[in-house]
Amino acid sequence: MTNDNSICVLLAIWGERYIKDFLELSLPSLLAPGNVPALASHYPVRFVFLTRTRDVDVFSDHPAIQKLKTYCEVDYLSLDDLITIENYSTTLTLALDRAIRSTGKKMLKTYFLILMADYIMADGSLKGLMKYIQAGYSGICAGNFQVLKEETKEFFLSQVDQANHVMQISPRALLKYSLEHLHPVTVSSVYNQGVLHNYRANRFLYRHSSEVLVGRFYLLHALCIKPEVENYHVGSSFDYSFIPEMCSSGRIAVIDDSDDYFVVEVQPKKHELLNVDHGPYQEKKLARALSEWTTKQHRENAKKSIYFHARDILPKEKLAIEVQINHFIQGLDKQLKRYKEQPYYNHPYWRGAFKAFEMQKHLAQNNQDYFSITPATELFSLPRNLYYRFIGLPPKVFPWYYRWREYRLMMKEIKNQIVPEEINDAVVLYDHYHLEMISYYRLFKEIMKIPDHYYLDKVVNSKDKLKELNNKKYKTCIIVVSSEYLDGVKDFLSVIKKWLNFNGKIVILIFNEKNYIPSFIYNFTLECICKINSILNMQYKIDKLSSVNNNLTMLNAGIVYKINRLFGYNKKMRFLFYILLGLPGCILSLVLNLLPRFSKKGYGHCTNIIVSLIPDESIKQCEQGVF
Repeated sequence: MTNDNSICVLLAIWGERYIKDFLELSLPSLLAPGNVPALASHYPVRFVFLTRTRDVDVFSDHPAIQKLKTYCEVDYLSLDDLITIENYSTTLTLALDRAIRSTGKKMLKTYFLILMADYIMADGSLKGLMKYIQAGYSGICAGNFQVLKEETKEFFLSQVDQANHVMQISPRALLKYSLEHLHPVTVSSVYNQGVLHNYRANRFLYRHSSEVLVGRFYLLHALCIKPEVENYHVGSSFDYSFIPEMCSSGRIAVIDDSDDYFVVEVQPKKHELLNVDHGPYQEKKLARALSEWTTKQHRENAKKSIYFHARDILPKEKLAIEVQINHFIQGLDKQLKRYKEQPYYNHPYWRGAFKAFEMQKHLAQNNQDYFSITPATELFSLPRNLYYRFIGLPPKVFPWYYRWREYRLMMKEIKNQIVPEEINDAVVLYDHYHLEMISYYRLFKEIMKIPDHYYLDKVVNSKDKLKELNNKKYKTCIIVVSSEYLDGVKDFLSVIKKWLNFNGKIVILIFNEKNYIPSFIYNFTLECICKINSILNMQYKIDKLSSVNNNLTMLNAGIVYKINRLFGYNKKMRFLFYILLGLPGCILSLVLNLLPRFSKKGYGHCTNIIVSLIPDESIKQCEQGVF
């Protein structure tokens, strides 16, 4: 090992569930002989996990991490202060920037290899990457596509040698398998299938045969970067700005053959599925959508083909493929020339994302600041402030707002389950960072005057706060949770039980995140009941179960969803239709909300389920020594 340069692998991941998936699936593929071991035989390698401080223990004792340490140094860099509400791209960019800058002047002799936690890497991919490193490129980019996690997870687990913690799959074998399990988002990116489209796509694929897929990528993955300057600036997401900022010489390569480098991204079916719709692409609409975000570099990226092939490709085949794919891209380019290129520095997407990041950091300083709506309203834009003046601040809204009846019914049901004398001895827990939580905070804090509010995951990981709460002995604990996260409540029941007095009850308020889907298609009530049964243990039983129903919520959510689908490529058209349909919608809401027969309880689309759990009598008697 005589190289002056070194390799620093950067991988951002947090949350125990995601880390365990990475350790079981992705890391074994990195440990294949042609990947990290090959890299480590030629360069000094340091592997840095960008994660939360409390998650380090999840990594440290795992045997695959111990195996990784035999090849390279393993470090952890905290991003505790960077994690905010559903703003992953900004957190990732700032975390990568922090890791690169932490190396100081050494960055100029370091190749930073940026990996994603949901990649399965073919054996030999990092060995293939080394050819580009040794050729002297400062920036090396690659492309990939997604496969279905639900269909592939068991197969990938079966490919891991459990004794050595290695998954060794050749590029062509991995590609052949992956082509049989493409994610719907990937299928929608295949422009010559003519059945699905996705106007938020950033890559387009040409299906030549069952074994050959060819891609043109507007957005490439910035895989490997050796900075040419120390004083670079972050003015947009890392895959928009890192290459042009750090590699100004233009020594940039794109790995264009899956035999050299191939990864697949394993994603659950619901990932970005809402962006997929039926029907072929319309060139003008697609160009308008691309014009919202594409920079000069993005438009240049799409001129180069990346070949994913499970067999050899003849030269005459390549010529025919290039004719086909050039025709598609050149047509888009012709339309795109009508629109100005977006700047990579101070990109409009970044401005919005960073503003949201700053706002969310302000809200997350502590529990009270996070859940209070007041700081948020100070940061709202003028149009948003006018909107809230017109409809009210949820849940205290005017009758012309479509959720007026829903909020009234929800407040009534909650008050039926929590008697006034329990108010001062109650605590409210919120399951995860979600902007919908602000409405519920206002209900419990400002209307019902419940004093104690905490973000659940945050409080259970604070030893000092747990010690304080164990001495409280509340009469009631309210948990606000989305249906998606309901399964996770089971993990916290034993902790919460210690905060309650002997007869303390737990009230779970579950809100529907899929109000745009009618109840006859997505049975939210049934899903909640099934999940509630799965989280119950022998210590609690269901005392009451009630629902909140409001057809107007479904109607409005469905209309907004449809507008976003139809005009996802055009912000001005979306805003125009919001205005055109919003005013008649307010009149309709006012009329229907005030009709007594429309307010009949228990009918219509279910927006919330409220469940009250009480201690099981037999358990209480056992604890008292009756049996």
